[in-house]
Amino acid sequence: MADTFLRPDFSNGDIELRIEDDNVCIYATDAGLGKIISFCESLMEAKGNEHIHLEDYAILTEKSLKGVIARFEKMERNS
Repeated sequence: MADTFLRPDFSNGDIELRIEDDNVCIYATDAGLGKIISFCESLMEAKGNEHIHLEDYAILTEKSLKGVIARFEKMERNS
């Protein structure tokens, strides 16, 4: 991470997505983590390949990158 960590401003959202030092970083409040869990549970119950655009919900901070959580069915390899 950077030498000086800039704490996310959660006054207008509960999740902030960043790229820092070649890492995808997810910063969240308890409410934001709960939303991520809820999105993941919904995707797990879905049939087929599904996805959720996080910017479609009022949960990202002003400085957050846009983000997608996607579910894919695992493809079996032929032996």
